[in-house]
Amino acid sequence: MEFASPHRDRRKTKGIPKPIKLFMIKAAAFYSLWSLIYAFILQPYRIIDAILTRNLGMLTASLVQFILPGHSVKAVHDTLTSSVFIDGDLNIFILDGCNGFELYVLYVGFVLCFPFKNKSTLAFITLGLLSIFSINLLRCTILSYLKFHEITYFNIIHHYIFTIIVYSFICTLWYRYLMGNVRKAVIESRCSI
Repeated sequence: MEFASPHRDRRKTKGIPKPIKLFMIKAAAFYSLWSLIYAFILQPYRIIDAILTRNLGMLTASLVQFILPGHSVKAVHDTLTSSVFIDGDLNIFILDGCNGFELYVLYVGFVLCFPFKNKSTLAFITLGLLSIFSINLLRCTILSYLKFHEITYFNIIHHYIFTIIVYSFICTLWYRYLMGNVRKAVIESRCSI
């Protein structure tokens, strides 16, 4: 009969593994710093939000014009929104909360908090941001189209369906980044033996 080592039991109950603790500390620090910078500098002056909201509105209007060629589509920008008009009627308006900025920061922050730093990290961040922007642009374009055709479930699609799609996409990007780097780490550790 064998007895379990007391040292082995302590290791099992010691707590959260060090890499996970480090990731959580980095993520908490990143989020705290980001919240302060956004609340006190970026949001009050709309330093980045104004540019993103305006560009998203202009590009949405361009894509809507492409899918509705017989209609007059234009983007109008005011202090806080970018509005899309179709045939002179307000179709949708895009607020700062819809421009994707928080999604970009969340995505980049999560990638940077991982312990992996290699040549592909910058490329992965850049392609991920472009992909998230493209999905958000497609979302706004589809919402404008649905609103124009007075689809009954517009609010459900806007608030829930697209939220699920966008966050699922971002989680998939994170998963691919994580798994790709874990595979590289495993291969490197096997080669060094």
